[in-house]
Amino acid sequence: MKLNGISDIRRFFQRNETPIYFISATNFNLLGADEWVKSFKFINYLDCFDGQHPNVLVPIETPHDIFESIEEINNYLLEHKEVADYIAQRGGGGKVLFLMFDGETEALAEELGLE
Repeated sequence: MKLNGISDIRRFFQRNETPIYFISATNFNLLGADEWVKSFKFINYLDCFDGQHPNVLVPIETPHDIFESIEEINNYLLEHKEVADYIAQRGGGGKVLFLMFDGETEALAEELGLE
């Protein structure tokens, strides 16, 4: 499929049916992407919107070691039962975006059926 110009790109993403997740400490880096891309959700550690943003999931905090990197935050989120349940509830699988990731992040995402 060839996209010619911003209107084609916008239409393509507005018709998207594949779940797409941005997993990170906050949604800051891609803030507003959910307005352009259908089925786009944020899965974050910190809730910048006090529960008021309809496309942000912040799972209830569970005990964990002190994070030393963004990758560790992402891995914590990918291992969280609430995140796994949320992805399954939305049909399972989909695409995932990370600001930072490592081999463990990729393996955990794959276990959840995410590309």
